This record gives sequence, structure tokens and C-alpha cells, in this order.
Amino acid sequence: MNISTVDHPVNSISYPRANILTKTDLFDSSSGLPSINRLVQHLQAKDRLDEQCALHLVNLAQQTLEREPNILVIQ
Repeated sequence: MNISTVDHPVNSISYPRANILTKTDLFDSSSGLPSINRLVQHLQAKDRLDEQCALHLVNLAQQTLEREPNILVIQ
């Protein structure tokens, strides 16, 4: 099976758009929290995040999950 990496193989799915959301665009400067509505709309439009923005989101999620008291730690 030879699939072209240049052509769009599935026409029913739109191409990713060229808009890249940055950390400055997504995160509020005073609270440091992301705009969830903006993130959801951006990802539903198949837009992209820049690397710094994506890594910051992952780090925030990790910090939040580590603080959760309902996570069971097995030794």
C-alpha cells in the first residue's frame, strides 16, 4: 500500500488549519490559567498549538493531578 504524503488521502476530513495558538494567546496574564473555551474551539477547528503552549498545558495538568487527594498511591 503506497499512500502519498503530499495528497490528502481522506477528502471528508478537512486539512488542519495554519493557525497556531501560542501560550500568550491561550493563557490569561493575571491568573495564569488557560481559556478552556478558546482551547476547545481551537482544537475542534483542527488548529494547532505551539510547542511551548502544549508543554505548559501538560505541566499544568500534571501539577493538578498530583494535588488530587483522590488518587490512590500503591506501594
